[in-house]
Amino acid sequence: MKMRMDTTLVFETLMIVMVAAMLATATQYPVGVRVFPFWVGIPTLCLLLYLWFMQLFPRWKLWGKKRPQEDAPDEKVYEDTDFTALKPILATLGWITAYYVLIVVGGFFVATPLWLTGFFIWESGLSPVKSVLSAIASSYAVIRSVEAFGIVIWPGAIPKIIDGILGGGIVPPL
Repeated sequence: MKMRMDTTLVFETLMIVMVAAMLATATQYPVGVRVFPFWVGIPTLCLLLYLWFMQLFPRWKLWGKKRPQEDAPDEKVYEDTDFTALKPILATLGWITAYYVLIVVGGFFVATPLWLTGFFIWESGLSPVKSVLSAIASSYAVIRSVEAFGIVIWPGAIPKIIDGILGGGIVPPL
């Protein structure tokens, strides 16, 4: 009999340990700086703990289909690697890299709506109008949330065009 390990439980456990370690580290930050890690980390830890407990005790599930473990479908077994599986991974890496480059060059105010618009059009299949409106609304919410914590937003490495919004950031030496 082959022993099978549930990798979802292992992954969730590692994520819980990582987020808990980040929260523990954030307690050493100055009071104004630790707000944001707590604001993001505590809900993340709560949701991860919920997922973890639902893996251990599926009958306690609050919503969704409650299915006993013995009724769960068998896992797929892959005999050899299909390199077409790399396509979504490389696409994701490309989107992340493009976002970082846009932030460094054009700043957060410009990069976020541009990147979201492109992502919504090409990956989500939204119409250009819906993509632009969604990107503007999302960007506005993110930027206002970040500013509420008093975090200075990076204006970009290009020459200053609009003070504090577009360009004029000093790139640190590498």
